[in-house]
Amino acid sequence: MISILVSNEYKDGSISLNLLKKHLEKLNIKSTYVVWDKQEIKSKYALMLGVWDYSLKYDYFLEFLNECDKKKITLINSSNIVRKNSKKDYLLNISNAVPSKITDTYEISKGQIIKPLVGQSGFAVHKDKEKININDYKNKALIQPFIKHDSELCLFFIQNEFFYAKQRVKNNDFRANANYGVVVKDYKPDSELINIAKKALSEFSTQCFYARVDIFLSKPYYVNEIECIEPAMYFDEFYAQIFAKKLKELILT
Repeated sequence: MISILVSNEYKDGSISLNLLKKHLEKLNIKSTYVVWDKQEIKSKYALMLGVWDYSLKYDYFLEFLNECDKKKITLINSSNIVRKNSKKDYLLNISNAVPSKITDTYEISKGQIIKPLVGQSGFAVHKDKEKININDYKNKALIQPFIKHDSELCLFFIQNEFFYAKQRVKNNDFRANANYGVVVKDYKPDSELINIAKKALSEFSTQCFYARVDIFLSKPYYVNEIECIEPAMYFDEFYAQIFAKKLKELILT
């Protein structure tokens, strides 16, 4: 059995996760949703794709990871990868990443972006001289130049091999995030984009079972983020089936 970890808001999963769950069960892999911060995991394996509130409970989340290690629960991806990915300072060591610096001054000027070092879903991401609340950055912040772009490309990898891609087109907001309105489209990236994403991912870790690499679709190409915890996967039947098969191979190895 495998536990699919979710936030309380999504205790019954999402459209994408329900597709994955269906295909796991077709492969005779029993799965159950577990609200990560409220219920005890009763399986050997846990998939973290639905922990969409971990950044709001970050101290507890780190304790949770430690508890999983103590109980020998195998997280997919591993707890070490999750810890590393939960703070955006990894971008400082990634090729083609948006130029970033860690700050504790929380002052930005025109043409700059500020975002929490630990954050999700575009929360507390501001640009130029918008009013900010320093309480949103208790784990420090990242300052970056504003990269003008109309859309973001999400490239999905399984075991470091390119899987598929989706384009997220912005809708009246500078953030290409579902919380601020985006249109998601199929996209076939060229070899340049795939190679940029592959290189960035290999520099982050070669041990990820799954990962999503986000690249701004404006030249020069910039890697905006590598997501190895709870990326929206935009599964359809085909991709959910492949992910389920790969996951079955992993846990039965």
